[in-house]
Amino acid sequence: MPATETKKSNSLALTGEFALSRGVADQYVGLTGGVANAALAPVMGVTPTFTPNIDNGLIVYSADGTAHLIQWQTFNVGIQYYLPINNGKVWIAGAYSRGSSNNTGPHNSLATTRNHIDWADANVFWDVVGGLRLGVEYSYTRDTYNDGIFATNHRVQGAAFYIF
Repeated sequence: MPATETKKSNSLALTGEFALSRGVADQYVGLTGGVANAALAPVMGVTPTFTPNIDNGLIVYSADGTAHLIQWQTFNVGIQYYLPINNGKVWIAGAYSRGSSNNTGPHNSLATTRNHIDWADANVFWDVVGGLRLGVEYSYTRDTYNDGIFATNHRVQGAAFYIF
């Protein structure tokens, strides 16, 4: 449902993306899934230091030196709707995303590696006057680890913007 520069009320925007990849977690800042390289086997009683020269989360090396690309599947969907209040100066938005990997667990401890993460948020914004915008957001995150344990986080935040 389209909007114009002067009339935003009753406009709707939908967004979405999907990615299936191996070894590209650097496109998602800090996404490692908890994977780490295996310790190297001692050589003549000394454990060698291994520096892979690659960001964590892209590749994991097993104890025999074999490289395994970490696979990630992600998707994100979102919606934004300008309410018919005050000529569209109030709007709501929401999103849901999921990132999952089917090969983080076999290479590391199941308790420290992430199987998938779910995230959702809901927002309300209001353009009060001129460049003053207020907003409030609720977000939900759930990490699920390969051993079946999960951690959840609920968060509410408010924001004020001065747009000039």
